[in-house]
Amino acid sequence: MDPRDYVIDHAAWRTWGRMLAGWNDLLPPSFNIFLVNRFGDVIVVVPDGSVHILDVGAGLMPRIANDLEEFVRILPDYASNWLLVPLADECDAAGLVLGEGEIYSWKRPPLLGGAYHVSNIGIVPLETHYRDMADIHRQTRDLPDGTPVTPRPYKKL
Repeated sequence: MDPRDYVIDHAAWRTWGRMLAGWNDLLPPSFNIFLVNRFGDVIVVVPDGSVHILDVGAGLMPRIANDLEEFVRILPDYASNWLLVPLADECDAAGLVLGEGEIYSWKRPPLLGGAYHVSNIGIVPLETHYRDMADIHRQTRDLPDGTPVTPRPYKKL
């Protein structure tokens, strides 16, 4: 397994500051993006050198390594989890092909009880993914753990 097969070319996008603005409550004021998986989870290096993953589907940003050297060393052991390798492989097998500027996104985010299953995956533009996931995070971040959340259906026009 080559980790490069499970990430997007994040360097091609110059609008990361704008796209990640909705995540300012989790992200520090300064950070460097190291990689972005095909589901939009962002692995960042913060000023103290530690490595964190912004999991936009779950609305979390845990520390995953003390420094970049440790991250690179342990990545083979954790790539399946951090890069969602099995799910990405399922998406490939189902014919879900990402175009330029697109990302796999949750139809119902894990934060709201959505399954980590190909049937819960769609393809959307990067900007849409980060905006929508940040909006859900903003609306739910202050709820106590375990609070049941039921998405509101959209009104039909």
